[in-house]
Amino acid sequence: VDNWTLIDRITSPTLIVRAERSPVLTPDMAQGLRAGIRGARLVEIPEAYHHLVLDRPQQFVAAVDAFLGEIGLGRTD
Repeated sequence: VDNWTLIDRITSPTLIVRAERSPVLTPDMAQGLRAGIRGARLVEIPEAYHHLVLDRPQQFVAAVDAFLGEIGLGRTD
């Protein structure tokens, strides 16, 4: 199945988080996702490999927190 043909069906707010050194999600693939999903936001975490949650957990959480705030689902504490 070519999942790329389904990308334009995504309508929910979407954050694509890419690790700068990821060999799995290449820069071109990440840009393709961003271009194919209307309104998607792409954030790249520097100095992280594919397991960015383990490599740079604070930066990952900050990116997700910022995105959730932008779409009105941020923290209220």
